[in-house]
Amino acid sequence: MPKHGDDNDSELFQWVGRLISQWEHAEYNLSRLYTIFAGHPDDGPTIREYGKGTIFKERLRGLREHANKYFIAHPDQELEAEFDCICVIAESYASRRNEVAHGVSFPTRMLPFFQDKKAKRDRWAITPTYFALRSYDQAGYARYGYTSRELNHYVLHIGIFLLRIRSFIEALRKARGLPPIPL
Repeated sequence: MPKHGDDNDSELFQWVGRLISQWEHAEYNLSRLYTIFAGHPDDGPTIREYGKGTIFKERLRGLREHANKYFIAHPDQELEAEFDCICVIAESYASRRNEVAHGVSFPTRMLPFFQDKKAKRDRWAITPTYFALRSYDQAGYARYGYTSRELNHYVLHIGIFLLRIRSFIEALRKARGLPPIPL
């Protein structure tokens, strides 16, 4: 949990947007994986088929189902293990994305876990909405809070994850004898 909020809400909102956009880049590349597993690499309608799931868990389930069929037909334990790691990481980042996307900005002087009580001006952070009970502990304290610093951390790490997905796409294409494509 951060100790101090951002000096202004504009900086905080800028990083919220960057995180959401970075996650969408990752999901787009997961949809590209889906097309390979479905047998139609980078096919537009197949990319849109991936997006039929209304929540990420549904899209990931469909991706895993197609991957399972793919790996039965084309066994490769190394690639399958890497795919499983990608799925675990994706679930974790999807949860962070949801916390940010469904969080609310607050002046931190109103939040008991921040040390900004005596600040001369408001400082800002993203926390869960108060009605989101599972996001609060029994004492009523939020389980997370994000400032631009934490959001920057996630943007950078999702960027690294994005490179991992792209490398995996290239490894899959190579394993199937497909030509490399510009990423």
